[in-house]
Amino acid sequence: MIAKVKYISLSIFLLFLHSKSIGQNTNPIGSFIKSEMEERQIPGLSIVIIQNGKVIHKNAYGFSVIEHQVPSKIETIYELASITKQFIATGILLLEQDDLLDIDKPIENYIDSLPVKWKSLTLKQLLSHTAGLAAMEDEWKSLKENRWPKYVTRKMLWNSAIEDTILAVPGTQFRYHNVGYSLSVFIIEKITQGDHRDFFKKRIFEPLGMNNTFFEDQTKVTQNQAEGYTLKNGELVKIWRVGQEEIGVGDGLYSSLEDMIKWNKAIRENRLLKSDVQTKMFSRTKLNNGLLTKYGLGWWLSERNGIPYYYHNGITGPEFLKIPSIDLDIIILSNLGQGEFDDVHYWGMALKIAGEFFDTKLRHPPESVFLDSTDYNFFTGTFEYESEGELEVYVRDGKLYLKDSFGESLMIYKGSNMFTLMDDPVIFRYLTKNRIQVIEELWNDDFANRKK
Repeated sequence: MIAKVKYISLSIFLLFLHSKSIGQNTNPIGSFIKSEMEERQIPGLSIVIIQNGKVIHKNAYGFSVIEHQVPSKIETIYELASITKQFIATGILLLEQDDLLDIDKPIENYIDSLPVKWKSLTLKQLLSHTAGLAAMEDEWKSLKENRWPKYVTRKMLWNSAIEDTILAVPGTQFRYHNVGYSLSVFIIEKITQGDHRDFFKKRIFEPLGMNNTFFEDQTKVTQNQAEGYTLKNGELVKIWRVGQEEIGVGDGLYSSLEDMIKWNKAIRENRLLKSDVQTKMFSRTKLNNGLLTKYGLGWWLSERNGIPYYYHNGITGPEFLKIPSIDLDIIILSNLGQGEFDDVHYWGMALKIAGEFFDTKLRHPPESVFLDSTDYNFFTGTFEYESEGELEVYVRDGKLYLKDSFGESLMIYKGSNMFTLMDDPVIFRYLTKNRIQVIEELWNDDFANRKK
C-alpha cells in the first residue's frame, strides 16, 4: 500500500533546491530555507513571512510531486491536518457569537443521545483538550483494530468514540486528542441542521475568498494538489493516507498559501469574530486546580526565552506561527509528514526562521556548559512521571542520556541543574536529587519522582 519512491529522485530534488527560486532571486532567507529543506529532506513547500501586516517573503521551493518532478508553487494545495482545528474552533465561536451556543455549558444542551460520561463535558473542554477524552493513541480503538477503514461514516465514528474510555475527570488534565474536535463538528451540524462542509464554506471560505480551501474528498480531482511523503530508513516514500471520512477526525482541510494568507488577515483584522470572542482562541485554558495549560482553542500558546507566541502544526507538514511582540506571522505548507516509519523532523522551521532573522532570543539556548562527571550521581536514576510512565537517566561514554517512551536523547547541561535534550526543546530541571520538573516547549509542566 506504500509505494516507495526511487531515491535517485532525491538527487534531482536537491539540485532543484540549489537552483534559482521560483519568482524570486536568491536571498538569505531563501538560502536558509533551502538548507533546512535539504537537512530535513522536505520534498517541497510554500512559505509566506508577514511582518506588520506586509508580506516580506513569499515563495515556493522543491517539488510538490516528486514522481513527475512537479515544482511546488504558491498555488500548490497542501493538506493542513491539525491546523484544521483552528477553523473548527472558529466555527464554534461563530455560533456562540450568533447566540446559538455557549462554549462553557455542557454539550448535552446541544446534542441528543449522549452517553452519560459525555453529558457534563463543555465545548471549551473539547476544543482545549481538557475534557478527559482518550488521547490520540487511544481514541477510536474499535475502528483501528484492523487498520483505519477506507470509508468512515458519521455513525461509525460516533459509535466508536462512545466505546472509548474517559481517561480523566473533565477539566483536570490536558490530553491532546482529535475526538473532541470531531464531536464539535457533530455539534455544528446539529445546530445548523446541515453538513459541516456547507457551514464552513458559507461562513468562512466564501466570505474570505478562500476558493482553494476544502474538506477532504478522496474522489475529487484537484489541480495543483501536492502529494504527501514521509521517511523510511532515511529515504523518501509515499505517505499512506488513503481514507474518506464524512466528518474529519480533527483534521481534513486542504488549502493553498494564498488562501492561508487571507485566513491570517481575517484573524489579524477580526473579520469573522469580534475581538472579545476571538481572544478566547488565544487565551490559556485554566484547569480545575487553577493551573493554566499551554493551549487555547485550536492554538498552542507557548513562549521561548520570555517571548510568547501562538503556534500549530499538522502531521502532514504544515506550520503556522504568530509572534505578537514583533508582529510576525510565518505560514509554511509542506508535503513531508510523519508516517509509520522514521521519526520525521518536519516541524520547527518557522520558529528557527524567526530566531535567525527576526529576534535572536527565539533561538534555542546556547550549547552545553561544562559538567564535572563527579556530579553525575545527582542526576542519574530511574524516575516515574506523575502523569504516567518512566524515564531513565544514565551515563554512556562520559555523557548523560535520557530514555523514556519517546526514545533516547543526549542531555545538554545548561547550568543550575537544568538540561535540554539534543533533539527536543524540553527542559529537565532537577529540583532535588529525587524530583525533576519537566517543562516541554509546547506542553504542560510535568514532574518525575525517583523510584525507591
